[in-house]
Parts: sequence; C-alpha cells; structure tokens
Amino acid sequence: MDNVSQPIAAQNLTLDLLIGTSIARADGLDLSNEVPIDGSATLEMTYL
Repeated sequence: MDNVSQPIAAQNLTLDLLIGTSIARADGLDLSNEVPIDGSATLEMTYL
C-alpha cells in the first residue's frame, strides 16, 4: 500500500478548482468609473 502522506515528484497537475467570488457593498465602492474584470488570477502553491 502506498503511503499517501509522503510527497511525490510532479511536473504537471490537472485538477478541478472551485472559486468563490464576492464584491464589496455599493456604498463602499467608487461607482463613477467602470472597472474591467478580465478573469486573470495568480495562484501560489507551497508544496512540501
């Protein structure tokens, strides 16, 4: 049986990622200008 608590070497990883989004209340936003949302994100993972 494999010991699943030990790290393994991996170069490529494919997985499903669930992301929850939210936006600040309108009374705390500057709504005088449009703010584009391009969908870009940076993920940082610490492994080991």
